[in-house]
Amino acid sequence: MVPCSGLGLETRDSTSQRSRSGLRPSVGAILPTLTGMLKPGTRLGPYEIVDSIGSGGMGEVYRARDTRLDRSVAVKILPTELAQDAPLRLRFEREAKTISQFNHPHICTLYDVGEARLDTGDSGLDAELTGGDPTLRPPASSLSYLVMELCDGQSLADRLMKGPLPIDQALTIAIQIADALDRAHRSGIVHRDLKPGNIMLTRSGAKLLDFGLAKGRAQELSGENELTALLTHEKPLTAEGTIVGTFQYMAPEQLEGVEADARSDIFAFGAVLYEMVTGKRAFDGKTRASVIASILEREPVPISTAQPLAPAALERIVSACLAKSPDERWQSALDLKRELEWLLAPAIEAAPAPHRFALRAPVIAALVILPFLAAAGTFLGMRATASVPRRMVSNLIAPAGTQFVVTGDAAGPVTLSPDGHYAAFVATNGTVPELWLQSLDSGTARKLPGTANAMFPFWSPDSRSIAFFAEARMMAIEVDGATPREISYAADARGAVWTPGGQIIFAPFTQTGLFSVAATGGTPKQITFPKTPYTTHRWPSLLLDGQHMIYLQAMHGSPDDPGTSIVIARLDGTEARTLMPSSTSGVIYRNSILFVRGGRLFAQRLENGALSGPAMALFDRVLTDPGTWRAVFSVSDDGLLSMYPASAGSTALRLVWLDSSGKETGDAGAAAIYRDVALSPDGEKLALSVGDPNAILYIEDLRRGVRSRLVFRNSSALPVWTPDSRFIVFQQLLEDGSYALMIKPADGSAVERTILKERAAMQPTSIDAERGILLFNTRVNGDPDIDAVPLNGGAVRTVVGGPGQQLNGTLSPDGHWLAYIESGPGGRYTYVTTYPEAGPKWQVSEDAAYKLWWTAGGKEIRYLRDDGEMRSVSVTLEGKAPQFGPPRPGSRVNINTNRQAISLSADGSRFVAAVLSRSDPGPAILVTNFDQSLP
Repeated sequence: MVPCSGLGLETRDSTSQRSRSGLRPSVGAILPTLTGMLKPGTRLGPYEIVDSIGSGGMGEVYRARDTRLDRSVAVKILPTELAQDAPLRLRFEREAKTISQFNHPHICTLYDVGEARLDTGDSGLDAELTGGDPTLRPPASSLSYLVMELCDGQSLADRLMKGPLPIDQALTIAIQIADALDRAHRSGIVHRDLKPGNIMLTRSGAKLLDFGLAKGRAQELSGENELTALLTHEKPLTAEGTIVGTFQYMAPEQLEGVEADARSDIFAFGAVLYEMVTGKRAFDGKTRASVIASILEREPVPISTAQPLAPAALERIVSACLAKSPDERWQSALDLKRELEWLLAPAIEAAPAPHRFALRAPVIAALVILPFLAAAGTFLGMRATASVPRRMVSNLIAPAGTQFVVTGDAAGPVTLSPDGHYAAFVATNGTVPELWLQSLDSGTARKLPGTANAMFPFWSPDSRSIAFFAEARMMAIEVDGATPREISYAADARGAVWTPGGQIIFAPFTQTGLFSVAATGGTPKQITFPKTPYTTHRWPSLLLDGQHMIYLQAMHGSPDDPGTSIVIARLDGTEARTLMPSSTSGVIYRNSILFVRGGRLFAQRLENGALSGPAMALFDRVLTDPGTWRAVFSVSDDGLLSMYPASAGSTALRLVWLDSSGKETGDAGAAAIYRDVALSPDGEKLALSVGDPNAILYIEDLRRGVRSRLVFRNSSALPVWTPDSRFIVFQQLLEDGSYALMIKPADGSAVERTILKERAAMQPTSIDAERGILLFNTRVNGDPDIDAVPLNGGAVRTVVGGPGQQLNGTLSPDGHWLAYIESGPGGRYTYVTTYPEAGPKWQVSEDAAYKLWWTAGGKEIRYLRDDGEMRSVSVTLEGKAPQFGPPRPGSRVNINTNRQAISLSADGSRFVAAVLSRSDPGPAILVTNFDQSLP
C-alpha cells in the first residue's frame, strides 16, 4: 500500500539511517526529528497512525486509519522547523490547495488538511530540553498534515527498475498521465516536477502525485529563480539523492531559470515516456553538470535504437515533446493525449460488408483512391448501377489555387446536399474565403458570387438552396441563382438546420441559445436558453420525424467538462433532455445519430427519441474541431459521407509583422490560435488573446521578447489599451456564465478590477482617458449600439444608437471625434461623428469596413475591407465639419474572418496580424454507401 502523495519518498531504511547520529540532537535540531518518532497509535485529530511509509525533504508519510470512517489513509506531515520556514510552509499550503482543486481519476485525491500539537513522549529527551527543571513543561511539536488516499500499487520508478514496459502498457499509462496534466493545465496549474517517482501505478490506473512543486502561473519563487533554489537550498526540495533524478526530467527553460509553463511539463512527460519505452533515461550523466549539458545541447538516442519494435509515430510524438524550444513542442496535453490515443487504438473498420474500406492515417496513402475530379461521373454512375452496393472511397480536391477552410471560427468544410448531387464548401486563395459549389455528377466546381467570407454552409431540404453565414448575417443563394439574399442577423454563428416547414433553427452567437426564423427572412425568436453553467447551444440537426432536433450544449469556461452533451428537444425548444454525453456535435442520419468519440465515427440507433442498442464504430481518425465543439463530417440522404482525416485539422495561425505595404518582415510569435491582437500605443507591447474556446490573455514585451500571462482566469479576450499603454481593458467570461469588462495594469502589478457586469457579451473598443470613459458594444440583440461607462464603474449611456448595428467605436487622438462602423440593410460603412455627444455623421468611404484605426496624429483613418485589403483616407479635422480625401488602396493581408487578430501601430508604419497558415488541409474524403452496415 502506497500513498498517493509521495514527495520524493525514501524507504523506511533510508529514513531511519538519515536520523541516526549516536548523539542526542541539539535543541535547535530536535523538533524536525519528532515526526520520525510517531508511533503506532498516535492520534492526529481523528487519524490514528498505523505505520511509517517513507519520507522526503518535506517530511514523513504514514499509513493511518480514519477513525470516523474506518478507512485507511496516508498522512503526510510537515515538521515544525520546516513549518517555520516561510517558503516551505507556503509550498506545503500550496500543495494542499492545488490538489484540492482536482477530482480526476488519474490525480491523487486529497481528503483533508489539519494541524495538531504533539508532545515528545520521551522523558530523557524532555529532561534535556528542559535542563532538568521539573517545573518546566517540555515543548510540543506543532504539525501540519495532509490526508491523502492510500493506493495499492507501486511507483513507476520502481517498475522501471525491472526494465522497459510493453509498448501498449506504456501508451496506456502515458494517456492517463496526459489526461491528468491536461486537467491541471486547464486549471492554471503547472506540475514542474513530473518524473517516474511521482507517478503511481495502481489497480485503477496511473495516478499523478506530488503537486508540492506545482504553482499557479501567477506565482513566482520569491527571491531566487527555481534552479538556484534547487541547487543551494539548505533543505533540498526533493529528497537527498533524488535531485539528479529530478534534473533528468527538467525542461531546458527550467534549467536556465525561466519560469516553467505547461510546455515544461510536456518536456518532462516526453522524458518519462521515453524511459517507459526504452528502459533508459532520455538524458543522463555522471554529474549534475553533465545532465544539464545533455538536456540543453544534445538529443536522446532514437527510441528505435533501444526498442526496434516501437512505432515510428511514437518517435515523432516523443521528439516533439523533447524539443529544446517550448514553441516547437506539443502546445497542450490534450493534443498530446489524442495523438497517443490514436497510436494505441487498433484500426477500426466497418462491420463486414463487400469491398469495404477502412480509414487510417495517413488516410490518402492507405486508400485505393479513385481520381475524383476526372472521373466523377463514372464513379457515381458505378454507384448507381452496381448490382451489389459497394462502399467506395475517393477524394474531393479543392479548386486549383485554393485550399479548404475546415476548422476554426470561420470554417466551411465540405457539406453535402440532401440529394447527394452537390457539395458546398468554403475555399480560400490565401486572402478571401468564398463559397464554392461542386456538382458531384459532372465534377465541375464554381465560385458563388457575393459570398466573400462565407462560413458554415447548410442546405435547404429540397437541395435547391444553400444558406451560409457571412459578415454578421445569415444569407441564402439558389443553386442556379446569382445573388445571395439576407435572412437574418447572425454575428458569430455556430451552425443551423433548415426544416421542411420553412424555418431555420440557428445559433447566431457563440454564447447563446438557439433561435428560429423563417427561411424567407424576418425577426428571429429565441427558442432555447442555456442554463448555468452552460453558455452555448449550437450545431442543431433535425430528426427524421421533422418534429424534433438535437443540438450540443457546452460551457466556455470549461470546454472539456463532462457535462458537455447532445440534447434532444422539440423544434420549439421545449421538452429538452440530455441524449448522450459528447464533446462534439452529432448529426442525424435516418434513424441513427452519428457522432465522433476518441477520433472515431460511430453510429447508434434512435428509437422514440432514445438511444437503442450498442454504438457501431464506422471509421477511425475523423477530424473534430475542439475550438468550436464540431465533428467535421457531412452526410446525404442517399448514403454519401464526406469527412476529413484528423491530420487536416490545424487551427493555428501565424503571427507576423508586416510593413505599411503588407510585406512580411518577420515572425511575431509561434503559430497558435490567436483570437485577438492589440499593439500598445507606444509600440512596445502586444496584448494577445490565445486559445479557443478557452482564451488566455498574455502580454508580450517586444523589447525583451518575453511573453507572460496577464490574467489567470480562462476565457479572457478582446483587449484594449489605455492611451498611455499602462492598462488593459478586456472582456472576462465569469463562472456563472455572465460577462464582465475588467481593467488591469499591463505589468500585472495589481489584480484586475470589474468595470461592468452583464449577462450578455461585451466588446470594449476605445478609451477616453481624459474623461475616464470606456466605449464598448453589447451584444444583447441583433442591433448593438456604441455605449459608454466610466472606468471606475457607474451608469451606462448610449453614445451612438439607432437602426442597424453601430460597431467598433474608435476615438481620434484628440478625443473630439468618433469613427465607427454602421451595418444595416443599406450596407456596411465607416462614419465619423462628434464626441462626447454624437451629432451629425459623415460617411468616410463607400466600401465595407470591418476594423478601423486613427493614424498620423488623427490625420488619417485606416480601415480593413472584407477582402483583407487595408485602405486609408486622409482626414482634416479643422472647422465644424471634417473633410475626407478619396480612399487609397493599400496592402492586402492574408487573414480569415477573425479581424480582431490584426493591429496597426500608432504611426501606421507597420502592423501585426495573425494570418492563415500556409499548410493545406488536403482533400476531403468521400465514402459511398457508408451506411450499408447500419442497423
